[in-house]
Amino acid sequence: MASSQAQAEITERRLRPLYDAIDNRQNKKALQIADKIIKKQEDLYCAKALKAIVCQRMGRQEEGNSLIDEVVKACPGDQATLQAATMYYRETGDGAEPKVVDLYTQAAEQYPGNQEILTHLFMAFVRVGNYHKQQQTALQLHKAFPDNGPYYCWRVMSIVMQAHKSTDGSLANSMFLPLAEKLMEKYVAEKKLDVEEEVKLYLMVLEKQGKPEKRLEVVQGPLGQYNTQHPTLSTAFRCGGLKHKFTKL
Repeated sequence: MASSQAQAEITERRLRPLYDAIDNRQNKKALQIADKIIKKQEDLYCAKALKAIVCQRMGRQEEGNSLIDEVVKACPGDQATLQAATMYYRETGDGAEPKVVDLYTQAAEQYPGNQEILTHLFMAFVRVGNYHKQQQTALQLHKAFPDNGPYYCWRVMSIVMQAHKSTDGSLANSMFLPLAEKLMEKYVAEKKLDVEEEVKLYLMVLEKQGKPEKRLEVVQGPLGQYNTQHPTLSTAFRCGGLKHKFTKL
C-alpha cells in the first residue's frame, strides 16, 4: 500500500509540469514534456491522454484520437487518466457524454466496487439522462458503501426522475412514485433520514402523489426540524467535494 502510494506521488510530480503547460495553453511546451514522459514510461496512460488533449488543441485530431483509443483500450482505472480522457472527449465537441459513459462503464467493469469510478459513472448517466442506469448505479453504490454517502437517496431521486419523464402517467403513479415513497418510508423507519435535502426529497415524493396530509405529518413530526424551507423541485446531492444538481422537474 505504501509503495503504491509512493509511486502515485512520483507519477504526480512527473506529470505536474505537463498539467501546468496545458493549463497555461503552452501547447508546444506541453507536447515536448509529454513526449519526454512517454519515452521514459511508455505505459503511463495519463500522459498519453494529456498529450491527446494537446494534439486536439493543435489541430492534430487524428493523432489525438489514436492516443485516446490506445488509452481506452488499456482499461485505465486511475482517476487522473479517466479525467484526462473525459476532458479530451468534451473538448472535441458533440457526442462527448455518451463516450464518457462508455469510458466509466468499462472502468467500473474492470474495477468492480471502486467507489470513485461508480460515482463518476452515476454522474455520467445523469448527464445523458439515463435515469434507469442512474438508479442501478446508485443501488450498487449503496450496497457497497451503505454508511458512506447519499447513495440511497440518489437511487430514490433517479426513480422520481423516471416518473417525471415517463410518457405513461399511469406507470408513474402506479409504480415509480409509490416505490420512491416506500423506499423513503423504509429510510425513515431505520432512522437514517436526518439531512435537510433528504427530507425535502421525501416531501417532494409525497407532493407529486397529491398527499398533502401526509406531507403535513412529516413537517410537523420529528423530521420537521430538518426542513428549514419549502421543498423545491430541484434537489442537490453531495459526495465528498463532488456536487451535482439534478435537472429541475
